[in-house]
This record gives sequence, C-alpha cells and structure tokens, in this order.
Amino acid sequence: MNNKGFTLIELILVIAIIALLSLIFTPNILSLVNRNNANSYNDTIDSVISATNVYVSNNRYNLSISCSSNETTVTLDDLYNSGSLSKMPTNPCDNSSLDFNGSDTVRIIYDCNKDTYSYVFRDKINEEECRG
Repeated sequence: MNNKGFTLIELILVIAIIALLSLIFTPNILSLVNRNNANSYNDTIDSVISATNVYVSNNRYNLSISCSSNETTVTLDDLYNSGSLSKMPTNPCDNSSLDFNGSDTVRIIYDCNKDTYSYVFRDKINEEECRG
C-alpha cells in the first residue's frame, strides 16, 4: 500500500513549530512598529517646528514680537493656511489629529540678545508612550 501524505503527528508538530515561532517574533514586530510610530511622531513634531520657522521668516514683522514682548503663539491652522504646512499633521500612534481642538499652538520665543527665535510645540515621546 502506497501511503502519500502527512500523518497527524507530523501536522501537529508543524502547527506547534509555527505557533512557537509566532510567540517569539510577534512581540519583536510589535515593538518595531511602536518604535517606528514614535519616531514618526517625533519627526512630525520636528516638521511642525520647521514649518513654524518658515512661518516666522515670512511673517517676522507681522508677529508683533519685540524685546519687551518677546513671546507669541501661532496655531496649526495658521501654519496650514499660510502654506507653511502642506497638510494638517496626524499622530501616527493612533491616527488622531495633532490639532485636537482646532487651536493647538506653537509658542514662538524671541531672544533679543541673540536675535534668534525658539519654538515650543510638544514634547517628543519614546516607544513606550506610543503603545496603543
């Protein structure tokens, strides 16, 4: 008698090996996805800061910043409407908008002594803060 095919033991063994490999690699893959999402979030924050820098360069004299009044804010809507942002940014960790209430702002701080601007939007995050 010519028996072609696999025995039940062989099939169970293959399924057990596949299950074991998935248990080993799934946490690593999820960690990699979370790390990449956190990096993407941080890159998005950097893009907003960079867009704010472009906005300040184009609107420097309209911002009403001086040595006596050295701080102002700009909304993400202002950055988008001025063309400094090509699209409204999203949070890659959960695909939500970074502009939660339509008035998220970037602080613009002018250093009169150095004649430079600094920008504060949000803190960067690490992989653990991006877990969903």
